[in-house]
Formats: sequence, C-alpha cells, structure tokens
Amino acid sequence: MVDAYIGHGMANEPVYDVTSLGKGLELVKRRKVEFDRKEAMKLLELDEFPGDRRLKQNHVDRLIKAMLRGTFHPEWVTLIVCALDGKHYRMNGQHTAWARIEMPEVWPCSVELLEYRAETDEDLRSLYSSIDRSSPRTRTNVMDSYLVGTPEFEGIKRQSLSRLPQGFELWFWPSAQDRRKHDADDTSFLLKTEQYDLAVKVAAFLDKLSARENRHMFRSPVIAAMFAIFNKSPQVAVKFWQPIADGTGIDKKGDPRLKLRNELMRTAVDSGGGSRSDKKRVSQEYMFRLCINAWNAYREERSLSQLKAYEGGKRCSLK
Repeated sequence: MVDAYIGHGMANEPVYDVTSLGKGLELVKRRKVEFDRKEAMKLLELDEFPGDRRLKQNHVDRLIKAMLRGTFHPEWVTLIVCALDGKHYRMNGQHTAWARIEMPEVWPCSVELLEYRAETDEDLRSLYSSIDRSSPRTRTNVMDSYLVGTPEFEGIKRQSLSRLPQGFELWFWPSAQDRRKHDADDTSFLLKTEQYDLAVKVAAFLDKLSARENRHMFRSPVIAAMFAIFNKSPQVAVKFWQPIADGTGIDKKGDPRLKLRNELMRTAVDSGGGSRSDKKRVSQEYMFRLCINAWNAYREERSLSQLKAYEGGKRCSLK
C-alpha cells in the first residue's frame, strides 16, 4: 500500500500498489508510424495479450465509417506494444488495425507507437489494464457536442435538445437492427440537415412543456411519435399533443387523446434496469405504437373505449 491521496472524498483511503507485484516497465521507444495496411497487419500478427477483449465487428464498422467521413483523427491514436521474454505483445489497436485494412492503401494515417519492455508477466498485465481507462464520450455526449449551442438550434432549451435525438432515432430507423447501424454522428448530421425543419418543430413544441410537470411527454417513444405526427400534419399535431401534455381541452370520455394521456401516466418505459415505480412497464416500441394508434383514431374522429397496441409486425401508417 502507498500513501493515501488526500483529496476530495479520498482522505485516509488506502491506495494499493498493484505495480509492486511486478519488477518494472520501461518505455523503450516512442515513434511516429505511417499506419498503412502493411503496418496494420504487422500489429495484428503480434502475440495477443491473453486477456485481450474480443474483436467487436460493430466497433470496426464504426471506425471505418468515421474514417470515411473524416471524423477519425489518426493523430490522436496511440498504439502500444510490449516485449516480454522475447515475445512482442499487442496491447491495443486491433479494431483500428482491422478498420485501416479496409481503407484505401493511400489513405493517410500517421499514428504514434509506444514500445515497452516488461520485466515480468505482472508488469505486462499492469500495462494492459492501465490502457483505455479514460472516460469515453457517450452517445448522448457526442450528440450534445454537435447540437447544443449551435446556430441551428439557437434558443432551444437544453432539456428539449437532449431528448430529441433518441426520439428521432426510434422514429427514423424503425428496427433496433437499423438503429445499431448508425452512430451519434449520423443522427446529428440528419438533425442538422435533411430533417432539420421537422426537428425544429418538435423541439419548439417540447420547449413549451416542463420536463418536470410533463415528464410523460419527454420519453423517447413519445418524442418518436411526435416526429411521425409532426411530419404527417404539423398544424393538427399541436391540437393532438397539447391536451395529452396538460389534460386541458378534452371533454369527451372516449377522446383518443384522453386515453393516450391516461396510458402514458400509468405506464413506464421498460429499460431493463429495474425500477421502484409501480407503473406498468412497456417497451419503447409498444409505447410508440400506442401514440400512433391514438393519433389515427383522433384523425378518424373515432371514440375509444380502450387503447391498445401490438408490437409484432410492421408499424401501421399514419392517417
């Protein structure tokens, strides 16, 4: 154990010296490498660290997409290898290497390479466990970086803007498989370009609501339904959604808007994480389809005794 770090919340907390299990690491060389296909293959052919993470093809695909669009920055990449007992181990970079192989040979990719030497197996393991521990940017964080404070969304409250992308994704890509193919960059690009006018309409409506008092309106499937409905009929959409938000302007018991409001108030989205809430838990897709079914009944001026939805099959079209 080493001396305690005296800082916020850390006074008198023990700091265990895991590096004492080994005999030392040495940084032997630091150099720039033009990471072409040949260098990528050389990295992949090194001995694999026994505890390395499995290759994730979806991560490779995301890197390829970033390389193609220009949001991948090779100058930020640091590849790490380590020698131990005559073997050279790859400490990181497998996903970057496979993505680089898929790019054209002439694609420029200058990265930094760090070469270490370990005295013992414990030193090798200590090095590997120390890599990539920084706090990665979440999907929400990436979208916020593209949208919050931009001229395109000037004046839109952050509470509205932060909820907008997830609802958009649920509407724009109907299947979970489709949504997995697209990252935060894709979503942000669409919201700022070809779907911009629609996004502003939905955001402007959300801006009139309170995230605390109208919590049921800020769920992803509800916002997804807003995208669908504002896209279909922006003038009628406000008349449909406002009573669902605040409960005013509904004077008929069978009004589809009242049925939907009641359903939203007594249900919660099942995130799979458990909850202390006693509300009925439903899937995002189910809640989205409830909204669409209520809209279709409203447009057809049908009175409802019950509001139901079915998750299976293709989504129904809007009236």
